[in-house]
Amino acid sequence: MCLAGVTPGPFSPDPQTINHLLTPLVDELIQLNHEFIIPTYQYPNGRKVAIKLIAVHGDVLATKKVTGFASHTATMFCSFCHAKSSDLALLQTGKKRSRDETLTAALLSKAAKSANSQDMVLRETGVRWSELNRLSYWDPSHHVVLGIMHNWAEGVLQTHFRYRWKFWAIPVYEAKKKRSVATTSTSGVANKRTKLNIIDQMDLDEEDMSEDSDSNHDIPLNAGVDGAFFSMNDIETFRRGMKEVVLPPGLPHLPPNLGESKHGKLKASQWHALFSYIVPLVILEMYVESVNNLDLGSNRGLFLMNTAHLVHCTNILYAHKFKSKSATLWQSYYMKYSDTCMKLFPNVKIKPNHHYALHLPDQMIAWGPLIGVAEFGGERLIGDLQRIKTNDRIDAMNLTIMSKGCQMQRLMERDDFRGLLAIDTPGSADRRVHGNIRLKKGRYELLLRHVARSDTTVVHRDTFPIPNGKKALSGIVKPVRSVDCGGLVVGCVQPRNCVVGRVGEKTIYGLVKQCYEYVDHNGVQRGFLIVEKIVDRYPKALRLPSTNFRYLCFLLGVVVGEVKPGAEMVLCPSEVTALAAYRRFSPNTFSIACNSIGVVPHSHQAMLSLS
Repeated sequence: MCLAGVTPGPFSPDPQTINHLLTPLVDELIQLNHEFIIPTYQYPNGRKVAIKLIAVHGDVLATKKVTGFASHTATMFCSFCHAKSSDLALLQTGKKRSRDETLTAALLSKAAKSANSQDMVLRETGVRWSELNRLSYWDPSHHVVLGIMHNWAEGVLQTHFRYRWKFWAIPVYEAKKKRSVATTSTSGVANKRTKLNIIDQMDLDEEDMSEDSDSNHDIPLNAGVDGAFFSMNDIETFRRGMKEVVLPPGLPHLPPNLGESKHGKLKASQWHALFSYIVPLVILEMYVESVNNLDLGSNRGLFLMNTAHLVHCTNILYAHKFKSKSATLWQSYYMKYSDTCMKLFPNVKIKPNHHYALHLPDQMIAWGPLIGVAEFGGERLIGDLQRIKTNDRIDAMNLTIMSKGCQMQRLMERDDFRGLLAIDTPGSADRRVHGNIRLKKGRYELLLRHVARSDTTVVHRDTFPIPNGKKALSGIVKPVRSVDCGGLVVGCVQPRNCVVGRVGEKTIYGLVKQCYEYVDHNGVQRGFLIVEKIVDRYPKALRLPSTNFRYLCFLLGVVVGEVKPGAEMVLCPSEVTALAAYRRFSPNTFSIACNSIGVVPHSHQAMLSLS
């Protein structure tokens, strides 16, 4: 990422000022549109280049200023269609904006002789003049990226958590004042998993005590303070469950006091981790009383499906690969999420971000995986620039940040700097624990069968005499702390010990028990993992009492399985595809007597593999 300029402070430029700042940049872009020879860092003798502005991306407010569209509070608030703010609650897209009509409106705004005339054009069309319109190839509506970092993570997900769930914890002294009121309003229901009381159970008929009804009584939608979905007990239960979730490296941890104002704002990456990895492993255990005959029409079922559709939409947006049907599927799941929100949270308003999200399918088709054009890289650069010391000299701040920022980028391109970073990588540490050991019979047999699948020349170490052309697998190995699996460092301790593998056409889940290295008969050093299998107890299946629960797991991207002690297998590094977040459950959870576990692969895929 190249730092081209820094807008002057101390405040953000208004729409008129931004055009003055864009003018010299657009002048250069017009010249750079034609091929020319220029020396570069890697080609000092020059290279033929042509530079075009392909896309503008950032937060919605910034992109609207730069590209000349009205703010989200305007009548014509959308940069992609002609939807009006008065119709926001309908959650529908309007007629798509075209390049010609947008440029025509922009020229009208530019030609207006007064500020009032410009405001009138803005109210009627939602468009003002932008210097980018001088570029001959520029399309204002189609060259703007709707960033998932601001629109989805910090927009839709945050709104759902804060204003739909109303997941916030109030101070103790305030809770005491509201406790009596909350208890009365919820008729004694403080926790949605509370069983029916004894008197209610005595009133049930024998027919009501059938297996279909068991303990699946419905849940209230406003058990919390001020009508919140989550009660204080629910929040505490959620926090306890969150602490039990093991997140693999690369995923940020969340504050233990989630819901309190003390921990400050969550980052976009934390919102993603919360909904894609923590919520699936916690919500299932909190609200699924029985895996059989889950009523999707009840409050409980609506809440679970609403959450599942939101999580599934998030996983599609953050996927690293894009399929043609992904956009259609995402649109379907988003509308199901929105429809159930109307039933669960009827008093919560639709926000502009919810409307903007309707255009994400078109964005996927235009740009492919949206994680590739997300704002994370730019935000990290902004964070680095903000940490530059300026001695509070506002007059020289722009020059200081620009020069220091360029120096930092040049430093990061140097080979010795990259080598310095490599020293601290987890895989570069001394991973050896012990000297060589001889594998015991059980694990040796596992390794032999694994090696023999790809090399038919190996024979058992006890074979005598060894046939011509054959070589014995010695079973002499060295235990190590971790094994590099194609850039993915896997270990036998948390948080690197839950893996997803691919053996043939089958997906494997397991907990790593031990990492080994050995030298094969060709003198090549190889690594392998001893993995304790996790058996998926609820794979895809139809026409079963647990079909709804299985579908729920699929949408949430969760594998609910059982760890099989002693059921070990060998995985080589090339067979490991991802690490996974996981949580061990208490006995008899999800009708699994013991060793139950929930696994969410950290594989950057849109959907859970069902093989």
